[in-house]
Amino acid sequence: MAAPANADSEESPTVGSITEDAQSELASIPLPTLQEQVSERVTQLIAEGGQVGAVQYAPYVTEPASEVTTMALPSGCGMVVIAYMSPTGSQIVNESLTSCGNKSWTRHVLRQRIVATNPFNGLDTRTLVDETNSSTVRASSRARTVSWSCKNKNQTNMRTYARATVIIGGVTYTADAQDVYGFAPCGW
Repeated sequence: MAAPANADSEESPTVGSITEDAQSELASIPLPTLQEQVSERVTQLIAEGGQVGAVQYAPYVTEPASEVTTMALPSGCGMVVIAYMSPTGSQIVNESLTSCGNKSWTRHVLRQRIVATNPFNGLDTRTLVDETNSSTVRASSRARTVSWSCKNKNQTNMRTYARATVIIGGVTYTADAQDVYGFAPCGW
């Protein structure tokens, strides 16, 4: 007797997908150049079999953010964080992309984190990845990826964070983004 087509659905990851929330967030990125870059990357991830669980946009603003007006924002500058499960289902990934359109920065500092919470005990939270990377290469676009290799298939609530700083024309701008991937078969 043949097994039903979905008999191993708990064992093998769903390939090539994006959640409705991630699709909606992608469509709402207000910067056309950044939206196009992220859309191309998400399309590539899905084609490779990745499971895109979250996409989050954050504008770069001057610090402190409470004093920012729309006029203080660098034109066409933003960051997007994409949280996804690798095509093999063995890694949770935090991919961050910064784009400043036609402006270039003199320094870019990016801190990326992947945080996991036990779904049965919300107090059991662990930072699985916490990396900071700095670049002084003049650029107007930069992508960086960090990942966590799953130790088992236990359901875990995953979140990814990114905080980036760019210096443009001597002014420091910061963007913060958090993605809630949600439950993933990726335990520690």
